[in-house]
Amino acid sequence: TPKETGNVEISATFMGTFSNDIKIQVTKPLVPVKKKSWLYYLFTILLWLLILVLSALAFWIFAKSRMLYEMALKRPREFIKEAYLVLCRGFKLYGVPRFDYIAFREFFESAKALMAAKPEPMYLMTEEVLEARFSTHDISVENSQKALGLFHEIKEIILGREGRKELWKKTLFVIF
Repeated sequence: TPKETGNVEISATFMGTFSNDIKIQVTKPLVPVKKKSWLYYLFTILLWLLILVLSALAFWIFAKSRMLYEMALKRPREFIKEAYLVLCRGFKLYGVPRFDYIAFREFFESAKALMAAKPEPMYLMTEEVLEARFSTHDISVENSQKALGLFHEIKEIILGREGRKELWKKTLFVIF
């Protein structure tokens, strides 16, 4: 029985007769390939599903940002309304939903508590939306740029609030 891997040369003699030399190479014994458990396959499937979901989310974010960019340049009136709706969806996470029957200024009053530190950008954004929605004069690209600046100010105020450490709310607010 072999003790280790390697080469061995064996010869034998019997009553003065010599045999041919036999060269034998000793290798590790083959072990059967172990089948992977069902947990391995489950983990692999879940990992691929997660990759698929994340790539779909990245594509959705890219498509949405591209649509908003084109809307800001070609249809600024619609862009201002859409930016306001995006803010309203984000506020829903913090317990301030905007229903269709609530007027814009009423919504500002209910959202003012959420932005207690600096409510001015939200007030200005509300006025921009009212102008975009109800005025008849032409809304320019400068108005959409102003609304985008106000949007980012409001976002920074919401995300910079003290006492709010819920990471999931902040992450969803940024995604929305």
